[in-house]
Amino acid sequence: LLQTAETLMTFTVSASDATAAGDLTVFTPKKPVYLQDVYDETLHSVTHVSHTLNFARADGGCAVSFDGASRSYNGVSHGDMPVGSVQAWQISGNDKHPFHIHINSFQLGSDVVDASGYYQTGDWHDVFYRPTDVTASKIFFPVDQHTGKAVLHCHFLEHEDKGCMAYLDITGSDDTRVDGKTASALIETFVEDNTATGETESAAGRVFGGFITLAAAAIPAAMLAA
Repeated sequence: LLQTAETLMTFTVSASDATAAGDLTVFTPKKPVYLQDVYDETLHSVTHVSHTLNFARADGGCAVSFDGASRSYNGVSHGDMPVGSVQAWQISGNDKHPFHIHINSFQLGSDVVDASGYYQTGDWHDVFYRPTDVTASKIFFPVDQHTGKAVLHCHFLEHEDKGCMAYLDITGSDDTRVDGKTASALIETFVEDNTATGETESAAGRVFGGFITLAAAAIPAAMLAA
């Protein structure tokens, strides 16, 4: 395929006579309960459930090792994690295989060493591709509300297709939440804001810092069937 380079657009940037409005106001954002801090058992009043995870090359493809059991994807669960638990995983291999897990985002722990300052303790991630000059081997996340299957995989599509993929069963009862110190504070914040603004909470949904959860009964049957 022949490719040519053409100029599509040119931007000309010039100085402005306007006066800058000043520094932005520092504020603490409101987070949904499922983004409560959980990386420190004592500080955050949670109990960790520990596991190990490794992504690695295997038999011409890729494999996932969970708690020492290593295999390429074969449609069988690698294990389970209870809803309402706080997971503490020691992960490796994500310097070559970007780690991604569905449903619950995760945060980095206290072992982060990054000279650039980009990666920091408590950072929340959806995908984590660790640079080789960065130390960060621990991730933490609350298994919040939803049961079923949680897929995890390398975020390189070719590696995923070659077996670098697995899933875990989330066991227990739906709507079970993690009862940590930060979660309680977030719930109280929501109640205070709710009172101050005169808003009411209905069976149809709850709002946490701009995130909305809807009860199934509030969703039209046509949408559920789509």
